[in-house]
Amino acid sequence: MFFLLLLFICISPSKSLEVTDGIFSALVEKLSTLDETVQRQEKVNNEQDEIIRYLTNQNEELLKRLNDKEVLLKQLDKESTIDERRRFVLNSEGPVAFSAVIDPTVVDHTKANTAIKFETILTEYGGGYNNDTGIFVAPNTGLYLLSCSMLDHTPKGGHGGVMIHGEIMRNHDVLARVFAHAETTYRDQGANTIIATLTRGDQVWVRTVDNSDLGLGGSRYTSFSGYLLWQLS
Repeated sequence: MFFLLLLFICISPSKSLEVTDGIFSALVEKLSTLDETVQRQEKVNNEQDEIIRYLTNQNEELLKRLNDKEVLLKQLDKESTIDERRRFVLNSEGPVAFSAVIDPTVVDHTKANTAIKFETILTEYGGGYNNDTGIFVAPNTGLYLLSCSMLDHTPKGGHGGVMIHGEIMRNHDVLARVFAHAETTYRDQGANTIIATLTRGDQVWVRTVDNSDLGLGGSRYTSFSGYLLWQLS
């Protein structure tokens, strides 16, 4: 150790400065190299951070899309179930159908343009038909099958000359007509069946026309029926 110290002292000042400068230059060069390496690494890290942020955003977007698809599939499954129910004329509230007839042998004094009261209910689902008024109120918007039959009344002394002219009405619009004209020997029954679009709240009823005071045959020959075929939104 003493020998090394002595050797260092014996070296000329100029030589000592040269050695010191060389060491300093080497250190500066190494520091510069390390700084460049750090800068490159920071750049790589920044690029990787950008990639990570991009992938994170993409992942969140994919998760959002997946969630939206799941919600859509659930909605489609629900609508498919409803459509299956509608196909069998069912919905969340059940079927809509009614059928009513006139039981008495004859209904006297049927006034023209007045709703006929089919008093005996055979079938009623959905709460739409009122036998006190003879009016059916559509509980749902959809395609309905509507049917009506009417029997002429037997007058005293025979059948000839008796005519029935009836109409199936939607609110104040004529949907279809029914006509029956008895012959001398036989009575006559007219009937009509249609498919119509009804909006919820529409009133459907049957009336006689062209007669100021007509008797209508009953005994369940005269009937009025309706059925929801397909519910519309």
